Amino acid sequence: MIDAGLIRESDKRIDPELDDERRIYYEIAGLGRKVLAAELERYRQVVAVAGRTRRSRKKLAHGA
Repeated sequence: MIDAGLIRESDKRIDPELDDERRIYYEIAGLGRKVLAAELERYRQVVAVAGRTRRSRKKLAHGA
């Protein structure tokens, strides 16, 4: 994901008392945000189609 430009290593750290120096933190990069937005839209469309299909089948089952 780093090589693809979706995420990058972050300098931000949590509370030093809770942190472990071996831990690596990441943040989403600009391209990663765009890819995420596109995926979310794709999932919304899939859910919408599934909802329409379900309603259509329900109508058929009830003779409507």
